[in-house]
Amino acid sequence: MDPFTIAMISGVGLEIFGKISAANAKKQQLRAQAQFEESQAAIALQDASYEAFRARMAGADKGSAAKVAYAASGVDSNLGTARDTREQIAIGTQMDATMAEVKGRRIAWTHKEKARLLRQGVEDVNAALPLDIASSVIGGYTKRAGAGDIVNEKQTVLGG
Repeated sequence: MDPFTIAMISGVGLEIFGKISAANAKKQQLRAQAQFEESQAAIALQDASYEAFRARMAGADKGSAAKVAYAASGVDSNLGTARDTREQIAIGTQMDATMAEVKGRRIAWTHKEKARLLRQGVEDVNAALPLDIASSVIGGYTKRAGAGDIVNEKQTVLGG
């Protein structure tokens, strides 16, 4: 085998090695980003749970304060407007807690969707790698063929 062919084969081999290494690094990066997004989703759900708890506690405080105020005024808090006020506080509290939970689920879904797309990116890299390697091999062959033509032309012109 002539030195030019050995150099071309070595060059193609190094190019393939580089493409495989780059693909592996890209897949590792995508997996790390997906894992980060999954952890962000879990944090969003925890935050939502905490915010819902805070809303319920705040509502309970408002309801208790209203009950105490009515009792201090000599009004039965289980009747009429006093009861209606406490029920409205309870409804508002539940709405606030539910909104906190819904917001957290929406944020978590967004992070999970990002993670899914990043994992799909890993599959895309896996699918593209064989074609990328094949293009290196074909490119190396065409370089070799083209260079061989140049060498042959020089030999013809020089009479070699």
